Amino acid sequence: MNCSQGTILRILRKNDIPLYGNMISDKDGEEICRLYQSGLSEEKIGNHLGFCKTTVRKILKANNIEIRSQHETSMRYPIIEDYFENIDTQNKAYILGFFYADGNVGLNKRTVQIALQARDVHILESMKREFGCIERPLIFDKRSYRNSNKQDVYLLTIKNNKMHKDLCRLGVVPQKN
Repeated sequence: MNCSQGTILRILRKNDIPLYGNMISDKDGEEICRLYQSGLSEEKIGNHLGFCKTTVRKILKANNIEIRSQHETSMRYPIIEDYFENIDTQNKAYILGFFYADGNVGLNKRTVQIALQARDVHILESMKREFGCIERPLIFDKRSYRNSNKQDVYLLTIKNNKMHKDLCRLGVVPQKN
């Protein structure tokens, strides 16, 4: 019928059609639990397996799996959020220097961003490894398209209150780019 099992369940319930037994197989239940514990969100699991988010949550609760908090869920890409709490390594000092030169903190008290020329993308990749967020995508900004005098850049954008606060304390200023 080209619709998810969750949609069918809602239609059945709306029309007072009785349901017999569990419409989710043990195999699907195990897969839901496995995917959630590997870090996927309830919504992504539902989309992947054809269930609604509510059904996924019910299966997780039925299997005594602790549901992540809203804060944990909003952290799409994990990060070492206290990275700049203490500048106690050469790498931290080096990266902080890059933030002084080419980075900024947003006025919204959450966003941390650094932009480097496209030819220096390997430096941003190294920073992602240092921050423990290797899966976080970089944003490509083709600035030369708008102005031939400008260089294309890659941006690393992080939304994290703790990192933002620490960088402000260390003297990185809002939106200097």
